Amino acid sequence: MRSEKSVHIHPTISAQRHRGSAVASGLKIFRSTSRQMFAYIALSILVALLAPLLFTLWNYYNTSLRKIPVAPGAEFLFGHIRLMRTADTGVFQRKWSQTLPFGLFRIQFFLTWRVYVTDPKALSKILMTSAYDYPKPSQTRNFISLLLGQGLLVAEGAEHKKQRRALDSAFSLPRIKEITPIFWGPGRSLIKIWQDMVPSSSEFVRLDVLPWLSRCTLDIIGLAGFDYNFDSLHKPDDPLAHCYNKLFGDTEQFPLSVLLLTALNDYFPLALQLRSRLAYMKNIYRKETEVITQRLLEEKRSQMNRSEKKDILSVLVRDNLGSEDPLNDKEITDQCLTFLAAGHETTSTSLTWTLQRLAENPRVQDKLRRELLEAFPEDRDLSYDEINSLPYLTAVTREVLRLDSPVPSTSRQAQKDDVLCGYDIPKGTVLMIPPCIVHYHPDIWGLDAEQFRPERFIEQGGLPDAAKSPYANLAFLAGPRNCIGQKFALVEMKALLLGMIKEFVFEEDMKGQKVSRMSNMVMRPKSGKLYLKMRRYQA
Repeated sequence: MRSEKSVHIHPTISAQRHRGSAVASGLKIFRSTSRQMFAYIALSILVALLAPLLFTLWNYYNTSLRKIPVAPGAEFLFGHIRLMRTADTGVFQRKWSQTLPFGLFRIQFFLTWRVYVTDPKALSKILMTSAYDYPKPSQTRNFISLLLGQGLLVAEGAEHKKQRRALDSAFSLPRIKEITPIFWGPGRSLIKIWQDMVPSSSEFVRLDVLPWLSRCTLDIIGLAGFDYNFDSLHKPDDPLAHCYNKLFGDTEQFPLSVLLLTALNDYFPLALQLRSRLAYMKNIYRKETEVITQRLLEEKRSQMNRSEKKDILSVLVRDNLGSEDPLNDKEITDQCLTFLAAGHETTSTSLTWTLQRLAENPRVQDKLRRELLEAFPEDRDLSYDEINSLPYLTAVTREVLRLDSPVPSTSRQAQKDDVLCGYDIPKGTVLMIPPCIVHYHPDIWGLDAEQFRPERFIEQGGLPDAAKSPYANLAFLAGPRNCIGQKFALVEMKALLLGMIKEFVFEEDMKGQKVSRMSNMVMRPKSGKLYLKMRRYQA
């Protein structure tokens, strides 16, 4: 019989084996748990990504907007965006507005809807009676604030009312009359430069007018807005002018990807945080512009006891000192950025389109020149009232702003459920306010709505009753959010036009140039250039 041998295992070895077994079991559990956790995280991410998309698809197909007429020709993903970008801004929108029932129609903006509003009563409600129930969409405010900070164009509700009250005095009619003489200095500088470039009354010179008009209006807003001499007509390397041009330049090409990010921001708030290099650089230039503007603000404060400057910033700082609810330095700086944008880009582009329209319509140009020369044959600074005493100049200006509004459309978003034109408008709906449609609509302006005919504003019975509504002419919008600087812009535009038309004759550039219009922030030539032929005027 074999004897059994007892095997003695040292306690330390036994403990190690138990620990090893426990570790192995723990590792198995950890691996299993890790896989489960990873799967859970992955599933969470997938749900986070898909849920908004699925919600969007559900909302797209089950929208309560479905009773509103829809424009034809949409693609599944891009909607009408790519189609609209194949033509000048407003072309397709005008076509749809005239073939669909008047009042409201909708387009697809990627996987969301945008509702265009053309009915005057609906526009009155959105812009006037319920204006603060229809703020700008959050993504629009975010984009504007990237460039301009939290100024008047971005503020909503009580903050907008506060800022508007603070600025009202600086943009009142008496103040605009006081600063009107400032316009003539840069205006004469531009004319002198053009006279050197266009020496003859018998030979035409081809010239891109847009950059020169842009420099001139920048010089005007510098002097009238801040008592700051950019002198960009002679010195384009001024530090503030340089930062400003970097901030607002390069807007001709507005890629589809930016529109896509804007759309995605409704559902993926992180999308716009993944900013492009362009957005990053613009933010840097905005900061640099703020630093320089802050220095101007400090200088204004130091001068308050020693001067009665009439520029907008001086008036704002002076009024702010005695205000019960004053603006802080950041708010004032943001207003300055807003002045620069609104007081420069819009006026220069409007003047550009005015010269193009007059070049296309020599009869109108000749008639305007006769009025100007008969009323003011001498070369002198005219007052606000003298500039506004010229009916045909006013008519030409109004007609250009009708057909070539610097901002062809703007947007609002319903803050609560509402009804417009008998259609349900759910909370969150984005509504488009489109001058580029309203100003061309034959139901409002008559059968010749697309024609450039300034006489409509001065002829007896020249305007249909519908065109007399404040919601038929939306170049400066209407209601509490209308353009606070419209008196400034109009008299500046007229003053510069008066000087240019008295001195020069403009003709179309006949070298095959098709002047396409594209809107990003303002309506500009798609190429970024506008060439005209110019010669000196000789009686």
